Amino acid sequence: MFAGDYRRCGGLIHCLLFLFAIGQSQAGEVNATPRNSDYEAFYEIGLAQPVTTSDGPANVRTYIENIVDDMGSCFGGRWHAYTTYHSARVQHYVYGRSSLPLLSALNHAEIQFVADRIIADYPDLFPTDTSELRYQSTVHAQGKWVVHYQQTLMGLEVWGGRVACGFSKDGRLILIGFQVYPGMPLDASPDLAESEAAVLAVGNLPFDDSQDFIEDEIDLLILPYPVSPSEVQHHLVYRFRIHTLDPLGIWVTYVDAHSGRILWRYNDIHFDYLGSTTTDVRSDTYCNGSAEQPMPYLHVIVGGLTPTTTDSSGNWFISGSGDSRGVVASLFGPYVDLNNAGGAEALFRGSALDGIPLPIVFSDQNSQKDERDVFSAVNNLHNFFQVIDPGFQYAQQRILANVSLDGYYCPGNAWWDGAINFCSAGDGFANTGEIQSIIYHEYGHGVQDAILGWQGSEGLGEGNADILANLMTQDPIFGRGYYLGECTSGIRSSENTLLYPFDVQGQEPHQAGQVIAGFNWDAMVLLQAVYGQAEGTRLAAQNWHHGRVLLQPTTQPEQVFATFFADDDDGDLTNGTPNYDLYCEAASNHNFAYPEILVGVMFSHLPLSDTTENEEPYVVEAAVFSSEAEIDPASVRLFYRYGDGIWLDKQMMNSGASHKFMADIDPIPAGKIDYYLYAEDTAGNTGTLPGGAPEEFLDFLVAWYMDEAEEPGNWEVGAPDDDATAGIWENVDPYPTVAQPGDDHSVEGSRCWITGQHVPGENESAYDVDNGKTTLFSPVYDLQDFSEVTIRYWKWYSNNQGFSPNNDFWHVDISNDGGASWTAVEHTNISTNCWMSHTFELSAYYPTPGRIQLRFVAADEGGGSMVEAGVDDLILVALTETTPVPENELEVRLATELNQNAPNPFNPRTTIDFNVGKAGPVRLRIFDVMGRLVRTLVDRELALGRHQVIWDGKSEKGLPVSGGVYLYYLETEDYKRGRQMLLVR
Repeated sequence: MFAGDYRRCGGLIHCLLFLFAIGQSQAGEVNATPRNSDYEAFYEIGLAQPVTTSDGPANVRTYIENIVDDMGSCFGGRWHAYTTYHSARVQHYVYGRSSLPLLSALNHAEIQFVADRIIADYPDLFPTDTSELRYQSTVHAQGKWVVHYQQTLMGLEVWGGRVACGFSKDGRLILIGFQVYPGMPLDASPDLAESEAAVLAVGNLPFDDSQDFIEDEIDLLILPYPVSPSEVQHHLVYRFRIHTLDPLGIWVTYVDAHSGRILWRYNDIHFDYLGSTTTDVRSDTYCNGSAEQPMPYLHVIVGGLTPTTTDSSGNWFISGSGDSRGVVASLFGPYVDLNNAGGAEALFRGSALDGIPLPIVFSDQNSQKDERDVFSAVNNLHNFFQVIDPGFQYAQQRILANVSLDGYYCPGNAWWDGAINFCSAGDGFANTGEIQSIIYHEYGHGVQDAILGWQGSEGLGEGNADILANLMTQDPIFGRGYYLGECTSGIRSSENTLLYPFDVQGQEPHQAGQVIAGFNWDAMVLLQAVYGQAEGTRLAAQNWHHGRVLLQPTTQPEQVFATFFADDDDGDLTNGTPNYDLYCEAASNHNFAYPEILVGVMFSHLPLSDTTENEEPYVVEAAVFSSEAEIDPASVRLFYRYGDGIWLDKQMMNSGASHKFMADIDPIPAGKIDYYLYAEDTAGNTGTLPGGAPEEFLDFLVAWYMDEAEEPGNWEVGAPDDDATAGIWENVDPYPTVAQPGDDHSVEGSRCWITGQHVPGENESAYDVDNGKTTLFSPVYDLQDFSEVTIRYWKWYSNNQGFSPNNDFWHVDISNDGGASWTAVEHTNISTNCWMSHTFELSAYYPTPGRIQLRFVAADEGGGSMVEAGVDDLILVALTETTPVPENELEVRLATELNQNAPNPFNPRTTIDFNVGKAGPVRLRIFDVMGRLVRTLVDRELALGRHQVIWDGKSEKGLPVSGGVYLYYLETEDYKRGRQMLLVR
C-alpha cells in the first residue's frame, strides 16, 4: 500500500542502503493540466539521483583502512570493511569478531549499555560527532543483536544518518557501521513558523479544507540536499504528511524552514484495489468475550476482475483499473465453506475505489457470531498445521462447516460427519459454534479420520480431539461456557490423575479419552517448563501428531509409544530420546508403560563432518557405556577405511573422563573415509555404532575444495531464459519461514544461497519463487588433471505447501565443458524441508574430468504453490591417483586449551570441550557472575588428550540453576583459563 524503497544487498554482510531519492522529476518541472493517471507525477517534486561508487577519495579510503586496523587493536580479531560513497555520504561497515565477549548478559539494556560505551570510548571510529548520536532501537533476530543510533546535528535528526553496533549471540562485537554526513554550518532556527510552512507545503496540491488535512505530527529536521554527484547542502526543513481525497494521496512534503521552498514531495500511496478484513471473534469460550481479529483466507470478489483470497494477515489486493467497482465477500475460503442453517449466509457488500483501501468488516449487521467464530477457528487450525506438518493434506483442503443447526440433535451438541456441525443455543446450552475449543475438537475428529480412517478404540478419537483443543487454547479445560453461566468447570479436563487401564475400560469414549489427553497435557507442560511455552508446545504437538502419522496407533498405549518414537532423533530408541525423561514422567502419571532403554552397549558420538583438513589427524571421540555392566576399555575400537579399501582398526583410548574414548584417523590428501565403533561390556554384551555395522557405517569427505557459501564469490545468478518474478537466488543469512530455512548448513558461518530472503512481518509466501524459474551457477572448476572426482552439495527444497503443492520441480545439472553443455543430475518434486546432501561420482556422467560447473534451478511454473530452495556447502573431492593408506600412525600432540562450550546459549545441557597437553591433575569448575562456586565438574588426574564434560545446568546439590551467564574455569599445573556461557531458561 505504501511507497518507499529499500535494497537488500548481497556481499559479506546485510547492508542497509537508504535510497537518497524516490521521485524522478525536478523541482519547478510542471506539466499542463494533469490527467487522472498523471496525478502522482504532476504533484511530486523529486530529489536528484545520487551517484554511488565503491571507490571514494583516497583520503577517505585511507581513513577506512585505519579504522579496520583500529578495530583489531581495540577489540582483537580480524576485521574487514564494506564501504560505498555517494553524495558526500560515507556508508561504511566494519565486520569481524572480537576476541573476547563484551557482554555478560544478553538483554536490551545491557547490549545498549555496551554499545553506548563503544561509541563514547572510541569516537575516532566514527566520522561524526558521537555526542550527537541519539539511541534509536535494539533489534534481535537470528541470534544477533544490533543497536541503532540516529545521527543528529545540533539536536536535530539528519535524514538518512545512522550508526550501528552489532553483537553475536555469545556477546561478541561483530559489526560497527555508519551511514553519516559530516557536519557543516547550519542555522538551526527556522525563519518560518509551522503554520506558515504548512500553507507553502500544500503548494499546488488541490487541497480541500472540508475533507483534506495535514497530520498533527510535524517534524523539524535536517535534509542533505544533493547539489552535485559528490556534494550536498544541509537544509533545515519541516516535514509534513498531507492527506487529500481528490486526488487520493498522502503527500510527504519537505519545506525549507528558511526559504519556504518545497525541496521534496512524494505520494505515500500506490494505486490498486486493496484492503483489509476484520471481525470480532470469541477467544475460546463465552466467558472471556471476543476480540477484533483479521480474517485470513477469505474469498473476495471485485466486479469484473479475477477473485482473490486474503492472505494470512487478512489483507487483500487486486490490480486496479481506475474505476469504482462493487466488492462482495462471504465466509468462504480455501479451507472452509461455511453454511448457516439458521438464516441468511454471512455476506459483505461494498464498493472499492481505485487506490483507496476498503476494509471488509463482518459484524452483527451482516453475519452471526457462530459463523465468524467457526470460520476463524478453522483457519487458525490450518496455520497450526502449517507449523507442525505443512504437508498434512487434511489441513490443506476445504471442509464444510454447518452452524445454527436445530432439530433432533440440538441444542447443546456438535459433531463431525465429514463436515463439522454446531447447534444453536437453547435449554441452558451455549451455541457450540461460538466456543472455539469445541470447534477445534470437532475438527480433530476429521484429523483422526484422515490418519486412521476411523476414530480408534478406547476413546482415542475423543481423546485426540481434546488434545487438539488443548494445544490450540492452552487450556486443559474443554468447553468452558458450554453450560450458560458456568465458566469454571466446562465439560471435562485434561489436567487429571486418571489411570490406564482402570479409567478407560468400561467407560464411554469421552471419559476414556481423558486418559490419553492427560498424558499429552502433562507432557506439554513438562516440555514448556524446559523449552518455554512456544517451543514446548511445538515439540508436544509435533511428537503427538507425527507419532500418530508414523505408527497410526488405534489404542492409547500404542499412541504413548508412538509419541516416544516420534521424539527419537537418531533412529535408535534403545538409547532413549531427547525428551525421554519428560515423556516417562507423563506416562507414569497415567500408568502407561514406556519404552525402556535396553540392556547393552550404547554410544554417544558426534559424527565427523566433511573437511578440507589433510595434514592433521581426524579425531574420533565417543562416550561408551552399558546399562548392565562396566565397559571393557580394551574392547573399544574404531574401524575405518579409505575409499573402498579394507577395514582397518585401532583401540580407542580412555581419555580419563568417565566413559570417554578417543582415537584418530591418519590424514589423506583427499577422499572418502568410512568408519564405525565397536565395544563390549564385562557381561559379554556387544554393540556397534551404527547399529547395523559393518554393513552400515558413518562417513565423511576430505575435500580438495569446499565452498561454504559465506560470500557470493564467483557464483552467478540468472540464466538468459529465467522468468521468475520473485524468489530470485540470494546469498544471505536466511530468515526462517514455514518453507525457508532459519540457518545455513555450515557448522561455522551463517550464510547460504536461498531463493528470496523473507522480510519479517510480511506474508510467508511473499518472497518464494513465482511465475517461472530462477537459476544459480557455481564457479567453473578446472579438474582436467584429476582422475577421480566426488561431488557433494547440501540442498533445501520445499514444494509441498500452498494451494497447489508438489506441482513443481527442483532441477540440478552438471557441465564438464565450462557450461557449454549440460547433463541432468537431479529432477524431483519431493520436498526435503531440511538440509539434505546429494553425493555423486563425476564418472557416472563423464568418463574424464574437465571444466565442471553446477547449475541449480528452482521453479514455480504454476499458480498457488509455495516454492523455496537453498544451496550450501559445495564439496569437491578430486584425486590425482588412488588415495594411499597411511602406513604409520601419527602421534597427536595437543596443547592444553579450553574451548567454547556447545551449544551456547543452551538449555538445559551443554558440552565443555578441552585439551590436556600433559597428564596430571585437572580441575574444571563453574561459577556464577558473582564469583560463587556453582559446580565442580572435574577434580582429578586426567590423561593427555582431548576431553569433553557435559554440564546439565544443575548445582552441586543436583538442583536446576536459574538462567543467566556463567563462567567455566579450567586449571592445570601450567594453565588457567575461563570462558563465559549462557543458560537460557
